[in-house]
Amino acid sequence: MRPRRTYESDSTLDLPGGNEDNSLWFQHAVDGEDGHVFVSTWVPTEEERQLIIEGWNIELRIYGKGHPPVSMGLNEQRLGKRPEGDST
Repeated sequence: MRPRRTYESDSTLDLPGGNEDNSLWFQHAVDGEDGHVFVSTWVPTEEERQLIIEGWNIELRIYGKGHPPVSMGLNEQRLGKRPEGDST
């Protein structure tokens, strides 16, 4: 799976020395009482989609020495950069 830019993406975390393919695009959001949330969209490859259909599971890895609160789900975010003048 690869993180993808969506119309709502407003920031990136960039790999030093990498290019756009190494960027983690995300949207800043607020959850509840001013709780900050980073929302990123990940798109499975066709091979990964087939493996999911066959019953494979999705694994989340957190690197580092702590485990921040995380969640996984589905969204309908449109991929790519929002066209100029499009406010929807």
